[in-house]
Amino acid sequence: MSGLFGTFSDPARAKELANFTPSHETSGARIVAARAQERILTDADFVTQQLPAVDGWIGGHAARHDLAAR
Repeated sequence: MSGLFGTFSDPARAKELANFTPSHETSGARIVAARAQERILTDADFVTQQLPAVDGWIGGHAARHDLAAR
């Protein structure tokens, strides 16, 4: 489950993983779950900080492309 959850970038998924008992049954599983939670939270932070800039760049690029096509 930790590997599957590690693909998300939603902090709520990190919390779900933290509360998912089977992912904490062994010391190895706890380590993997902790790493996955860290990756989810890091990705969520990146999305929050960078997505507005990416959206702005795409919007500006699309507008320039539309003008050039006319």
